[in-house]
Amino acid sequence: MNPFKSFKIYHLLFGSIAGFMVLLLCVVIWFGYTTSSKEFVRNTFHYQQQLLGELNKQLSIQLVGIEQTALATSQNLRLEEFAESDRTNYQTYQKRKGLEWQLAQIAYSSTIIDSIDLYIFYEAGLSSNTQEFGVRLLGYDELVAEPWHEDIALSDDAWIGERTHRTSRGGRNVLSYARKVYSNQGEYAGAIVFHVKAAAIHERIAGSGDSESTIRYLYDSGGRPMLQGDPGDMLEALSRFVSETKSASGFRVVRQTDGGWEEGREYLLVWNQDYSTDWKMSELTPYPEITRGSLKLALTLTWIGLYALVAVLFVTHYIARQFTRPIGQLLPAMGKFSVDRKPVELPGDYNNEYGAMFNGFLSMSDKIIQLYDSLNEQHRRKRDAEISALQANINPHFLYNTLHQLSWMAIDAGQDQMSRVLELMGRMFRIGLSNGDRWIRIEDELELLSCYLEIQQIRWGEGLEFEIDADESCRQAWIPKLTLQPFVENAVLHGLHGKLTGTIRIRCVAEAKMLEFTIEDDGSGVPENGVLPSSRKRGGYGVKNVKERLDAYFGAPYGVVIKPRPEGGTVVTVTLPRIDHIDDPTGGERNVENRADR
Repeated sequence: MNPFKSFKIYHLLFGSIAGFMVLLLCVVIWFGYTTSSKEFVRNTFHYQQQLLGELNKQLSIQLVGIEQTALATSQNLRLEEFAESDRTNYQTYQKRKGLEWQLAQIAYSSTIIDSIDLYIFYEAGLSSNTQEFGVRLLGYDELVAEPWHEDIALSDDAWIGERTHRTSRGGRNVLSYARKVYSNQGEYAGAIVFHVKAAAIHERIAGSGDSESTIRYLYDSGGRPMLQGDPGDMLEALSRFVSETKSASGFRVVRQTDGGWEEGREYLLVWNQDYSTDWKMSELTPYPEITRGSLKLALTLTWIGLYALVAVLFVTHYIARQFTRPIGQLLPAMGKFSVDRKPVELPGDYNNEYGAMFNGFLSMSDKIIQLYDSLNEQHRRKRDAEISALQANINPHFLYNTLHQLSWMAIDAGQDQMSRVLELMGRMFRIGLSNGDRWIRIEDELELLSCYLEIQQIRWGEGLEFEIDADESCRQAWIPKLTLQPFVENAVLHGLHGKLTGTIRIRCVAEAKMLEFTIEDDGSGVPENGVLPSSRKRGGYGVKNVKERLDAYFGAPYGVVIKPRPEGGTVVTVTLPRIDHIDDPTGGERNVENRADR
């Protein structure tokens, strides 16, 4: 359904403009939101990249310091002294206390070191599970029992992720660095483990002034999470997701799923890798928090757009009313004119298309009024003509009765020929008048010709002969009244003038869509061009009248052709369209033409 053909113009104008403005507002809001969101994400990424890089540097300095301290400590220990068997228990105790004191000085020298564990192979009362000065001395069996022992089995050192370290002082969350210890002879003698306060690392990577919803994670060079955070499965999945990235730094917009992480608008993930430690630090920020400014901008644009939309609707209503007001004036005027057909008043100050519409309707209404007046006048004239025709019908009846009485008088007087002439004249009058019909059947036209020629035979005596040849299909067709009679009359009065004998033949040939009449006489003939001599004053009007009527009714290729006969005399050929049916035999020329075309 085409709305421009179904709805009112006001509704179309108002609805289309209002709809366009609403659509434009939605597009502007959407474009502003998406553009600003991308810009906010880009700016947040650059800011977080710089922040993560700075935090990575600070954390790297502390962690590298722990590694260097552990290396120097492992090189300065003289653990082979504890292998001497001649030492007394007291000497061993004094040696252990000295070693604890040495390690305690190292632990107290840094604020982020929680404690130090030393695992050695020697057994001479050195091992002690008690912790004094933040230092424990443990045996090799206890080293092997640690879950992280495999991390340093194939390397000299390793960082151990955040876990709960339990000692005699209770459990504490620590991040540990383990390094193997070798003797002066290069033999594997144990391991020293520095336990770093996890809270200090958390505080370091948390930074200051950041949003509470921002979460940062730390991964070692192997991609393992070093600090405790979300449930292990999600943290491991995020670790794998970050490890799969080949670039040292970057960002992605991700979301959390049952099986891990994937692209989606839930979090902004930013990561940065420190080149000295190859550790990566990542940051998760809720995406709605980043786009909060975009939402505010979109909300501001929405309110501005709504106010603008209200203003546009008022302007649209005014413009639509101005466009539809002339149509609203024209439609009632058209309806009123269709009822009473009286002149209507329309605004005359429009100089545009509306003015052309008004002027066109006023001109059309004036012509319609004139047409109605003309039709009324024609109707009045037709009524007068019908009354006159009814009055004139009295005259033919009077004439028929008079001729009938004269015929009987001639019979009484013994004038049989005169009686026959009067009878034939009555039949001719009946056919010629035919109740005012303009069209008659061909059989009536031929009967009229037969009556006329029989009268002429009575006048000529035995000298005139005639022949009429027409089949039944031809006789039932219709023809304009008195089409053939003038030519027959012209043949008798002019063609056979001055002759004692003569013959006239009338023939009708019927085809599918055409009738052809031929009228032949053996009289004096006509010139080769078929034009009658100017000296013939009688009969010329009737022939001319027939030609004009046929041309008005039918036009080319129908008409009359007059030419001389080779053996003497004249041949008249009349071609007409075949009309087998006619609804209104009294109809005018337009009705006849329509029938002829069929």
